[in-house]
Amino acid sequence: MKYYEEEFEVNGYPKAVFRFKQVKGIQLFALKLTQWESSKNLYDFNVFYTDFVLSNTEVRLGEKWVSVKDKDSYLPTGIEEDGNSIMEIVARFNTEVLNPFFLKSSESH
Repeated sequence: MKYYEEEFEVNGYPKAVFRFKQVKGIQLFALKLTQWESSKNLYDFNVFYTDFVLSNTEVRLGEKWVSVKDKDSYLPTGIEEDGNSIMEIVARFNTEVLNPFFLKSSESH
């Protein structure tokens, strides 16, 4: 099963179901380049990265999937103030999306 087909829960929102959107490899590569270039300003990168992850995470509302972050709106309500839940989503994104992409890339060379 591919990462964007997997559904998961977040401890702070046990009744909500989340999933990651399919992200193109070139976007992941650009994200990594941005991280390297932003090493002087890690705070700004962390804000940018968290924004990227939440914008590429969906939550199911009834039968519809909607972005956790859309412009300045966040769903489920209150998640933007829940640091533990945000950290859990970001850590899962790193483990299931970002790290495997770079591991597969290094294996192909």
